[in-house]
Amino acid sequence: MEHGHAIGNHTHNHLNGWKTNFNQYLENVALCDTELKNHTPDNRINPSLFRPPYGRITRKQIAGLPRFKIIMWDVLTIDYNMHLSKENCLMNSIRATRDGSIIVFHDSLKAAKNLTYALPRFIEHFSAQDYEFTIIPDGKDPGSAT
Repeated sequence: MEHGHAIGNHTHNHLNGWKTNFNQYLENVALCDTELKNHTPDNRINPSLFRPPYGRITRKQIAGLPRFKIIMWDVLTIDYNMHLSKENCLMNSIRATRDGSIIVFHDSLKAAKNLTYALPRFIEHFSAQDYEFTIIPDGKDPGSAT
């Protein structure tokens, strides 16, 4: 995208794949695609990345989403937990991160306190160690890894 961001699908209603039937899950993914298209300037966005909510998706659901690259993560910051202090959110995230990690921060009202504190400090911490932050390649760009 224009500013180096990638857009992916995450279902429209944050569905748990283990608790949602196949057709309903795929319809919800399609609904998310429609919303993404309706809220982007050229109405042509067609994301190829998919991160299943809660990391829960069945093999059948994966098979039903062949155009997507399924993205999981290894660091969940738990920034949405309003009982977790912002300092602990930061320190837990730093301790869990390794070279090549995919880290999940949430941009929600529940996560705002922890996100606004932890994310800039997290980036600063790893930038000082010469880490690079990159988007996950979607395979569409000829120069991207697959």
